[in-house]
Amino acid sequence: MLLRYIQALFTQVSESAACNRLHSIEERLARWLLMVQDCLQTSEFPMTQEYIAQMLGSRRSGVTVAAFANIRIKPVRSMSK
Repeated sequence: MLLRYIQALFTQVSESAACNRLHSIEERLARWLLMVQDCLQTSEFPMTQEYIAQMLGSRRSGVTVAAFANIRIKPVRSMSK
């Protein structure tokens, strides 16, 4: 059982590395948001653009552009402080 978990985790890490290398910031943001939604089991999770940028390894301005690009897929609501 542990071996299957390790194999699944290794596969997920490998896919994430390939995704980070080959896909655009918009695609990486969409994938990351889906993974977070799956882990938290909720469709709303407050995060800052700075935090998301750190998780994606990009600049905050890139996250802003990617979030607006993803609006045509499903709305990404911005929460002001």
